[in-house]
Amino acid sequence: PSSLLFLPKPKDSMAPCIDTCRTGKTQDDDSRFHFFRPCFSDRISRGNHTKTKIDDVWIKMREEAKSDVEKEPILSGYYYSSITTHRSLDSALAHILSVKLSTLTLPSNTLFELFISVLEESPEIIGSAKQDLLAAKERDPACVSYIHCFLSFKGFLACQAHRIAHKLWTQDRKIVALLIQNRVSEAFGVDVHPGAKIGKGILLDHATAVVIGETSVIGDNVSILHGVTLGGTGKQSGDRHPKIGDGVLIGAGTCILGNITIGQGAKIGSGSVVLKDVPPRTTAVGNPARLIGGKENPKMLDKIPGLTMDQTSYLTEWSDYDNTNPIEQLTKKLSRSCNNNTKQKPFYASSPFGEISFSGFFASPIFIWRLTHRFLVDLSLPLDNIKIQNLQINKRSTLCVSSNPSSLGFTRFRQRCQFSHRSRFVVYSASEEDAGSSQQHPNSGGEIESLLLKRRIVLGAVVFGVLLYGCGKALASSSSVVDVAFAQSVLLWNKAWPKTSQVLKLLREQGLILAALLGLSAFFSMAETSITTLWPWKVRELAEKEPENGVFRMLRSDVTRFLTTILIGTTVVNIAATALVTEAATAIFGEAGVSAATGLMTVAILLLTEITPKSVAVHNAQEVARIVVRPVAWLSLVLYPVGRVVTYFSMGILKILGLKGRSEPYVTEDELKLMLRGAELSGAIEEEEQDMIENVLEIKDTHVREVMTPLVDVVAIDGSGSLVDFHNFWVTHQYSRVPVFEQRIDNIVGIAYATDLLDYVPKGELLESITVVDMAHKPAYFVPDSMSVWNLLREFRIRKVHMAVVLNEYGGTIGLVTLEDVVEEIVGEIFDENDSKEEIQKKTGYIVMRAEGIYDVDANTSIDQLSEELNMKMPEGHQYETVSGFICEAFGYIPKTGESVTVVIEKENWEEHDEQDEGKQARQDQKEKHQIYRLEILAGNARKVSAVRFERVNDMNQVSEARDVRNMVPKFVRKWSSEEESEHDRNSLYQEDKAKRAVSDEFLIAENENVRKE
Repeated sequence: PSSLLFLPKPKDSMAPCIDTCRTGKTQDDDSRFHFFRPCFSDRISRGNHTKTKIDDVWIKMREEAKSDVEKEPILSGYYYSSITTHRSLDSALAHILSVKLSTLTLPSNTLFELFISVLEESPEIIGSAKQDLLAAKERDPACVSYIHCFLSFKGFLACQAHRIAHKLWTQDRKIVALLIQNRVSEAFGVDVHPGAKIGKGILLDHATAVVIGETSVIGDNVSILHGVTLGGTGKQSGDRHPKIGDGVLIGAGTCILGNITIGQGAKIGSGSVVLKDVPPRTTAVGNPARLIGGKENPKMLDKIPGLTMDQTSYLTEWSDYDNTNPIEQLTKKLSRSCNNNTKQKPFYASSPFGEISFSGFFASPIFIWRLTHRFLVDLSLPLDNIKIQNLQINKRSTLCVSSNPSSLGFTRFRQRCQFSHRSRFVVYSASEEDAGSSQQHPNSGGEIESLLLKRRIVLGAVVFGVLLYGCGKALASSSSVVDVAFAQSVLLWNKAWPKTSQVLKLLREQGLILAALLGLSAFFSMAETSITTLWPWKVRELAEKEPENGVFRMLRSDVTRFLTTILIGTTVVNIAATALVTEAATAIFGEAGVSAATGLMTVAILLLTEITPKSVAVHNAQEVARIVVRPVAWLSLVLYPVGRVVTYFSMGILKILGLKGRSEPYVTEDELKLMLRGAELSGAIEEEEQDMIENVLEIKDTHVREVMTPLVDVVAIDGSGSLVDFHNFWVTHQYSRVPVFEQRIDNIVGIAYATDLLDYVPKGELLESITVVDMAHKPAYFVPDSMSVWNLLREFRIRKVHMAVVLNEYGGTIGLVTLEDVVEEIVGEIFDENDSKEEIQKKTGYIVMRAEGIYDVDANTSIDQLSEELNMKMPEGHQYETVSGFICEAFGYIPKTGESVTVVIEKENWEEHDEQDEGKQARQDQKEKHQIYRLEILAGNARKVSAVRFERVNDMNQVSEARDVRNMVPKFVRKWSSEEESEHDRNSLYQEDKAKRAVSDEFLIAENENVRKE
C-alpha cells in the first residue's frame, strides 16, 4: 500500500490522475496509473489547532507590524502602505505584489486592480498563501516573523504571484498570465510556468533559479530549495514534466526531468539528477539518482521530509549496493591490509570519511592522533551506534581497536592505551575477544598514566629537538632572504618618510585648532543631550530656585532658543573641523586625501563628539546641564539674530506641514507614573500612596459599569409597603439609602432615606397608612453604564446625591452605583461596623490557600485580584470582571457543581523571576511561561457560579492535553434539566464540604485581609 502501482499508460495527461489521487476517487480505464497513498504515522495534522493558526495569520501580521514600528519608527510609512492601511490579507498581498512587479510601462495601480480582482474571485488563493506563510515560519529558521516572510521572502512572493497567474491561465487569459510569469522571473529569479499546478503549504527556500515546467504538478507541504529544475527531457511533448507528491523535500541544485512521479514523503538529495520514478518515503541521491539502501530494499523514511527539512538522515547509507556499516567496511580493509603487512612498510586504509595511515612503531602516536581526529571526530554522527572501547599496543606488538555499540566510549580511550617498541595492527569487532584482551592486560590506571607520561616526555623532547635543528638550519639557509627583506623595509620607510613628516608638521601647526573644534563639538553634543534628557519637572524645580533672570528660567520659557544655538554651533564646528582635515589631507596625498579625511573624521566625530559625550550626558543629565546651560545661554545672546532667523524658518515649515510647536515642556501621564514608581522604589512615598495616585489618574478611564453593584445583588424595597415594613427592612439590612421599586426590581422609582423614617416615629398612627413610595426621594438619578467615574463624581457633587441607578443602552436597569463605590476606586474597599462578614465576602470575594498550589476562590473575586495573588496573566481584551465570568468563558457555558476543566494560563512576571536567578536563566524554556490549573466548581446554581477551586498541576506534560480540553469546550450554553439538583442542594453540599475542611468564616476573612496587605 506504500508504493506506486503502474497500469498501462495511454497518451492522456497526468494531471487528472493526480487530482484523482487527492480526492481518493478512481478514474476510468483510460487512466495513466493509480496511486495508492502511503499509510504511515505522522500524516499532516489538519485539526482545529492548524485552522486556528491559519485564521490568525493576518491578525498576527498586524501585531508584528505594530511591534516593528515601535522598534524602528523609520519603517512606519512603509508598514502603513504595505500592511496597516489594508483591511484584509488579499488587499495587502495585491499591493505588495503590484509594487514588486510594476515597471514604468506597467504601473502598480494597474497591477493592483488586476490582482485584487483575481483574489476576490478566488478566496482559495488567500487560504493557500496563509498556509505558505505558516510553512515558511515553521520550516525556515531564517524566518523571524510572518511579516518578514510576507514582505521580503521572494520565494513566497513568487509562489503567490504564480497562483494568480495560474488562475488567469485557467480562465484562458494566457497573455496576462505569461506577462506575470515574465515579471516574476525578472524580479525574483523564479521561473514558474502559469500552467503548473502547485498545492498548499509550499516553501521555496531562497528560491533563486527555481524552474518549474508547464505540466508540472506539486502536492501539498512540499519544500523546494534553490536551483531546482522540474523540467522535461527534451524528447517529449504534451504532459512532459514531473509530478511531485505531498510532503516531498527537494534539495538544492536538483534536476527532476521528464514525466516521472516523486512519491509522497520522498526526499531528493542536493545536486541529484532524477530521471526515474521515486517510490514514496524513500531517499534518492546522486547523478543519476539512486535509492538509499539499494533498489531491492530501499530505506523507508518515518517522517515527512517536506515538514522536517532534514537533509542529513541516512548519512552513513552512502552506497546503493553495500549496506555494510562504514566502521565494518574499514575494519575489513584494515584487517586485510594488516595480514599482508608482515614488514614495517606503511599502508593506507580509506573510508567515506577520511584516510588513515600507519607506518611502523614511530608512527604509532601519529596513527593514534589521526585515528581520533580524522576518523572518530568526523564520525560524530554515527558515534551513537559505534564507539571505541580499547585502544592498546600489547606486549606482542599488536595495536587493537574494538568497536562495539555497548562499549565504554571514545572519551575514556586514553585510560586503556599501552605502547610497545614494535607494531602489528589488528582491528576486530568486539565480542568475546574483548574479555580475553582485558585479561591479558590487567594493568591499573596509574600504570597506564605513568607510561603515557613517559611517552609524552620522550615525544616532546624529540619534537623540540627537530624544531630546534630545523629552525637553525632554516635561518642559516635564509640569511640572504632576511637581508633582502630588511633592505626592502628600509626602502619603503624612506619612501613614506616625506609624507609622514608633512603629517607631523601639520599636526604640530594645526593640531590645537583641530582639538579645540572637536572639543567644542563634544561640548555641544553634551549640552543637547542633557537638555533634552532632563525631566521637564526637574527643569521647573531648578528654575524656581533661581532668581528672576536665571538661565534655567530662560531654558524653561524658550527651550527652542537653546536647541537652535546648540545645533548651529555643532554644525559650524563639525564643518570647520572636516574642512581643516580635508584641506591638509589633500595637500599631502592629493585626491586620495579626500577619502582618507572622510573616513578619519567620520570615526573621530562618532567616537569623540557623539557617542562618548552623549553617553556621559545621558547618565548625568542634571550635573551636565548645570555646567553647560550658562555658556549656551551666553552664546544664544551672541547668535540671537541668526537663531531667530532659523527659528522663524523652522516655524514656517511646521505651519506648512500643519504641525504646532510647543514652547514649554510638559509631563505626560505615563511619565508621571514612572516618577511615582521611582519615588516608591526610593522610599519617598509608600506603596499605598502610589496606588492611590495612580487610581486618581486612571479614574477618568474607568466606566460606571466597572464599579457598580449588579442588579442581581441589589437590595431594594417595594414601594407599596408601609413604613413599618421599611422599619423592619432597615432593622434587617441597616442601609441608610434604599432603592424603591414598583412591581419589578428593575423599575426603580426613587431612593428612600432611613433618616427620614425618624420624622414619622412620633406619629405612630401614620406608620401603617403611609407607603414607602410616598416618602421616597423621586425621581431617582439615572446614569448610563458608559459614563466615566470622574464625571459621575462631579455630578454627585453638583446634585448633592450619593446614589444613582445605572442603565444600559436600551434603558434597562442593570445596577446601582454609590458615592462610596467611587471613593473605593481611589482608596480601596471601605467597610463599616454594619457590614457583615457575608457581605464583605460577597463584595470583595476571597482567596483561601488549602494546600500548596490549591486555592478556593469566591466567584465574586475580581479578576485583577486573582491575577495578582496567583501570578496569572489573563488574555488581553477579556470581557469579564470577576472570577465567575472567567469560569463561564473557560467552560463555554454555566458549569454545574462538580464539573472541572484544565486550562493553561501564562505567568504574569516569569521573566522577572528569571533575572533574579541567573543559574535558572540558561535552563529556561517554553514550559516555564505557563501554569496549568484544574478548575473545579465547588458551588453554584443554574444562573451563577459561587465558588471555584484552582488546583495547580505540576506535570508539565499535560500542556497539550490542557489545550485540547480548552479547544473542545462547546460554544453553546448547556441547558439545565429539571432533574439536576437545586440551588439549595448545591449550596448545602458546599457547606458540608466546607465544614469538613474545618475552616471558619473568621479564617476566610483574615486570609483575605492578609493577602491584600501583602
